[in-house]
Amino acid sequence: MCARIFSAAISTTLLASALLAAGIPNAAQAQAAAAGPSDEARAAAREAYGRAQQLFRDGDYAGSEAAFLAAYAAIPNPVVLMGVGESRERAGNVLGAIEAFERYLAERTDAPDAEAVRARVEGLRATLGTLAVSSTPDGAAVSIDGEATDERTPAEFSLAAGEHSVMLQLDDHEDATRQVELTAGAREELSVSLESSVADDLALGDGTPIEEPDMDDADATEGPEDVNTGVWITAGVSAGALLMGTVLGFLALSEESDFNSAPTADSADRGEKLALFADVAFGVAAAAALTGLILHFTEGDDEDEDATATRLSVSPAVGPHGAGLAAQLQF
Repeated sequence: MCARIFSAAISTTLLASALLAAGIPNAAQAQAAAAGPSDEARAAAREAYGRAQQLFRDGDYAGSEAAFLAAYAAIPNPVVLMGVGESRERAGNVLGAIEAFERYLAERTDAPDAEAVRARVEGLRATLGTLAVSSTPDGAAVSIDGEATDERTPAEFSLAAGEHSVMLQLDDHEDATRQVELTAGAREELSVSLESSVADDLALGDGTPIEEPDMDDADATEGPEDVNTGVWITAGVSAGALLMGTVLGFLALSEESDFNSAPTADSADRGEKLALFADVAFGVAAAAALTGLILHFTEGDDEDEDATATRLSVSPAVGPHGAGLAAQLQF
């Protein structure tokens, strides 16, 4: 008899443990559940709800939404969700308002105003527009009005009517932002071609992009250097020709002195040739010097301007009785 009583006691204990493990409340838990929320929870819910109503009257809809949610967290009364939906609707969060009203209907199945709330939800849905976003290439992350979404192109969004800012982001491509105006009940399509941020026109053998040179900068630096080189060359030619003309001039004077002492036909001929060559050398020197000056003072001109500007060219001229410079002005 004692053994049977002991065995029955053990079975009862094991059954109670199994019921607790299965989530079935025992008598103490059932009594606590029947008693309802604690006094602290009730006080917190009342305080948050009263604060939410005052914030709503003051027009602070973001604050009233947060306070209504705090009251609902303290005591999950479905009626509070109507306040959440009202705050979101006034703040322009149409999708959030629809979510709150639908949750109210789901949690309060016997709601006396169910038909009116359903009609209100339908009215809010009619104020939404549909935005279809696509990109080339696909797979761009979509942010709307500064808020990142979990969607990548192509994707569709239900948004409140009005203007929205849409930003697309994709690796190795430039970010793209577009403004879209949505009409209630309408469907708008936004297609964006994303520009690559990787220079793939020039690349090394391993695929590394090569930076393209700035041809404008190259032209700007090469022009003056080329002009300076020309100035130095013409200056050298001018100095050399001047030196040669001086030497030939002295030789011509020497032949003239010999001719005066002992006039001969050969002496006269040599003197005339030396004088002629000296004149040619002086002409070359003068032409080179003038060319160098022109290059120096026109080194900042563009090629297009040079093509249409007036040109002055100077060259040595040799005649049967002497030498000099020939100048040509071209328009």
